[in-house]
Amino acid sequence: VKFLVVNQGQQLKINMFRINIALFFILLKMNIFVTVARKKATHALTRPEFQTMLNISLAKALPLNIVEHSRWEDKETKLKWTSLSMDTLVTRRPVGDESEVPSQRRLPMLLVQPKHNEDMAVPVVIFVHGTAKGKSDAKTIMTRYALDYGAAGISFDVRYHGARGVITMEEEIEGSYLNEMARAKREGPYFQAIIDNWRSKPGEQTERPFIFDTVLDATRVLDFIESRSDLFDISRIGMTGVSLGGTITWFTAAADERIAVAVPLIGFQWFAWGRDNDAFHGRVRSLERPFQVAAKDLGKAYVDRNSYVSFLEKVAPGLLHEYDAPATLPLISPRPFLIISGEHDPRCPLYGVASVFLHALDTVYTHAKHKLALYIGRGIGHDIDDTMWGAADAWFIRFLFNPRANDTGVDDLRFLLKNTPIPNSDIAALRRPPNAEHTKIVFQYLSTFPELHPDDSSEKDARSKIKRGGEEL
Repeated sequence: VKFLVVNQGQQLKINMFRINIALFFILLKMNIFVTVARKKATHALTRPEFQTMLNISLAKALPLNIVEHSRWEDKETKLKWTSLSMDTLVTRRPVGDESEVPSQRRLPMLLVQPKHNEDMAVPVVIFVHGTAKGKSDAKTIMTRYALDYGAAGISFDVRYHGARGVITMEEEIEGSYLNEMARAKREGPYFQAIIDNWRSKPGEQTERPFIFDTVLDATRVLDFIESRSDLFDISRIGMTGVSLGGTITWFTAAADERIAVAVPLIGFQWFAWGRDNDAFHGRVRSLERPFQVAAKDLGKAYVDRNSYVSFLEKVAPGLLHEYDAPATLPLISPRPFLIISGEHDPRCPLYGVASVFLHALDTVYTHAKHKLALYIGRGIGHDIDDTMWGAADAWFIRFLFNPRANDTGVDDLRFLLKNTPIPNSDIAALRRPPNAEHTKIVFQYLSTFPELHPDDSSEKDARSKIKRGGEEL
């Protein structure tokens, strides 16, 4: 009996020793995991890191090789237009690579110069079109900015759009490519490029046509502007865009400090918020065929959260993490940044937009609150109306076209919200799923601008004030 007791005691000590060793390694692994997670969570994205991911330095090393295709004068406005193109980098495909896509190496652009400022450097605004459109889509707004504000305008074709897609020069001039019946045809090359990216094998030299490659192209446009300091005031470069063009505007402003003022329209969102709050379906509909192909490849009958995440992590690595809105807004601060969003936009859910906006006000824009604003289009989905363009006009008047020496705020721009310090409790509430209280918080702070529709003439009056250069604002 004594022998058995001693033997069992020794065995118990041995077992306890083994358990302690196992616990030690488990705790060690947990500590390592927590340390790595904490470092990942607290690491702030730097602009050089973002530029490296986009291959901006490689593109900058390329000569511009600018070719002027045509020049003409508009009979009605007398504005001078120029169609030109230059070289860009087909991302991750070295020059001479046989797999390179020649149609994407040339970057087509459209330039308009204000007629009364042809011999002096003027502010310039870059306009970026949305999905299934082309650079000519911006001609109306470019014309207005040149006539009303004396600003030069440049638009360019997003990857696999316009002249880089299936649109002929005749269709672009006539505007017939905007016919909705031809939308599927216009989307075809762009969607197929994204699908090819999704299906590419690890290690293959592939493109990133969804967002990132076009951001790289936008920095090439900035290189062109910088090379013509005789035409453009390179200290006053603005950028705006609609939908996909708004997203390109947002990321370009984060990647390149040469953008002095940025105004993304219905293109800014918090991707991770949409994922976590089951609000990603609108984004899926914007790229329906690529998402459906991805879901099918993953054995899914429909696009669920997991296939949505897998798709974005492949075609736009980091979009849900280190390159999302909370990480990129600090790269834009303290430059003026106006977010324009629709109240009911399914692709850029208001609650996600509002959450990251409010957080940025209390953190990265603490000492420049008047340079960050959110304008909400009442009753608007994924669309824009004149009042939303009016807000963009006012922002550019304030910070780009006619900046004042005493930079104190924008309270006089009456239809822009007056930024108010937001309590942390309200920021936390905004991160919860939408409800009545949630909606109340959003509009209490973000919709303080007056109604522009008390009667039929009010909108027209507001527009006329803007066109007079903001003198009455």
